Amino acid sequence: MKLKLVLTAVFVIFFASLFFAESSKASLNASLATPITSPITAPVYSLTGKVSFRFFHPAKGWTSLPAANVSVSIRNLVTNENSVYITDGNGNYLANLVGGNYVINAPVISGIQFYPSSHSVILNQNTGGFNFVGTPFHFGL
Repeated sequence: MKLKLVLTAVFVIFFASLFFAESSKASLNASLATPITSPITAPVYSLTGKVSFRFFHPAKGWTSLPAANVSVSIRNLVTNENSVYITDGNGNYLANLVGGNYVINAPVISGIQFYPSSHSVILNQNTGGFNFVGTPFHFGL
């Protein structure tokens, strides 16, 4: 009877120690694992502007019209990545970009000179007013 009691106690102690060893091993592995986190993303800001054509109308004088469907290119000065944005029917363009340093280049259209030819911007908030005005080249007589 004593032998049976001793064997039962040894058996219980053996399985209990096995259980706790596995439990603490799993707990240790969990604490050493890399925590799951969300990726860090840079903030995105809106950059806007308008492109228009300016020309002299004999009856109306200087007139402006929106430049619809023209390309405005924006270059990231850090990555040197260039993106192209198309103006809407009112000559407006919108670019959603990660904050940083950019150059916005005026459209290139044969026979039209845009002013200014580019804008430099440090984008750290939503910003606008990066406009371009195109006028026809004037050729001497």
